[in-house]
Amino acid sequence: MEFASRVFAEWPLLRARLLRTRLGVWLVLLLAVLWRLERTSPRLDPLGAATLGAVLCVAALSGSRADRAALAHRLLQPTSPPAVAVGRWLAALAGASVLVLAVAVQAGVGAAIAGLSGAAAMSACALALVLIGGNALAVVAFGWLLLVSGVPPEAVLGPHHADPASLVTAGLLEIGPSIWRYRGIATGDLGALAHAAVWVGFGLLTATWRVRRLGSRGL
Repeated sequence: MEFASRVFAEWPLLRARLLRTRLGVWLVLLLAVLWRLERTSPRLDPLGAATLGAVLCVAALSGSRADRAALAHRLLQPTSPPAVAVGRWLAALAGASVLVLAVAVQAGVGAAIAGLSGAAAMSACALALVLIGGNALAVVAFGWLLLVSGVPPEAVLGPHHADPASLVTAGLLEIGPSIWRYRGIATGDLGALAHAAVWVGFGLLTATWRVRRLGSRGL
């Protein structure tokens, strides 16, 4: 119970950032842009909205230099690096879940579950990235999701001999959190669900390590 209370102590930061920064505006704009881009589709994909929203939320919660520097002072309170990491992850996931709920009615239950799973994996991964490299890596993650991750590795490699860049891209698509893989969750792909769970665990472990390092550096 003590750990849970420390985790939930991180959630008010999401409300503060939604109301006092441009995070809420950016989430609304993201949803509007995705609706515009997919206007020819009968349904808006919650997965794309949720994963992109997760990156925006993580960047707003932990990506700035000031946010990372403040972790040292945060750890002076009765909390711990795992509680901070899990709390920030859940806060980002909650923000991304708003986008899933916004389109879940027309998308269906399966697509909504896929969106939440993808957002969980991507928010954990993005949290680890921004704690290491700041918002510059959040931009990279956002671009990866928007421009690359919806394509399966087979499409990148093509029928002919692939060049090194294609091989690297296909490898990242196969290993990393990607929209193309998590779409299968909507149809009951347990392998895709397990893949998302692994990335949640790996992202949180890395984020916990990084919070501990940043905290010890600042004290």
